[in-house]
Order: sequence, then structure tokens, then C-alpha cells
Amino acid sequence: MLKGDGDAEELAEKLAKAQEEKTHLEQQIKDQGLIIADLEGQVKLLKKFELFDKALTGLIEAKLPAINIPQGNVASEVQLESTTTIVDVPAVAKSVRINDSTVPGKILTVARKGLLDKWTRLGDIVKAIIEEGWTVSPQQVNNALNDMVKQQLIAKKHTDRNYFKLAKNVVFKKEVEA
Repeated sequence: MLKGDGDAEELAEKLAKAQEEKTHLEQQIKDQGLIIADLEGQVKLLKKFELFDKALTGLIEAKLPAINIPQGNVASEVQLESTTTIVDVPAVAKSVRINDSTVPGKILTVARKGLLDKWTRLGDIVKAIIEEGWTVSPQQVNNALNDMVKQQLIAKKHTDRNYFKLAKNVVFKKEVEA
């Protein structure tokens, strides 16, 4: 009796595996059927394009005059022309004379000493001008700096405060000793 139970379990296991395999094979058949249907649709579409291509070719051949194309081995020569564009951007030297009796002149005087080689706050510029012995207000210096920014002599950066420095390519002419 024990042997019979073992055979039944084994048969039930084999039956379950066979059922699983059957389900798997049925799914594969279904998937293959979908692929075949898709391919058939693409073949129909290609046939439509073939008909369109033939019609278009016939139209072109009918409308264009015959072109004399040489037959056989004909040597041909193709010459390519190369175009080179050369762009020259010359530097513009602009000379500016500013008297140190004006606020911009005072700013450039302290800038010449290196104060505006790096980003500097308005208060530090005012302090440097006052240390030179001149009297200026922060508003006068701020107005002059903003005018100089428009003239591209000074660069301005705004983060939490305004910072200023000499604009790129601004250089001071060497003083001529008398």
C-alpha cells in the first residue's frame, strides 16, 4: 500500500509538470501568433510602399527629360573646391584720460595701485580714496563706478553686495619720467 501511494504522488507531480509545460507551450504559440500577425501587417505595408515607389518612379521618368548617361567604363574627374574663412578680430585700443580731481579719476588712481585687481566692495574703495587724502561720499563713488561700468572700464558683480574690479583688458599707461 505504501508503494502505491508513492506512485500516485509521483504521477501527480509528473502531471503538474506536464500541465505547466503545456501552459508554457500554449503561451509561446500565442506569442508566435502575435509576431506572425505583426509581420503580415508589415508585409502588407511594404507592398503598399512598393506600389507607391513604382508609381512615383513612373511619374518621374515621364516628367523628366532623358539624361545622357555614358555607358561602360568612363573615367570621371570630380574637383572639390575648398573654402576657408579667416576671421580677424583686432584688439581695439581705447585711450582714456581721466583727471584725479574727478571721482572716476580718484577711483582709477587707487586702482592703479592694485586695489581693483580683485573683486572689491564699495566701502573698501571709498576707504582707499579717503586714505589718499580726498573727500568723497559712498554715493559719489557708487555713481562714478556705475558710470565706469557703462564705459566698460570697471566690471561689476552683484551677490549679496556689489563688487567691483578693473574690467578685463584695462591697463594703465606707464608714467613717463620727466
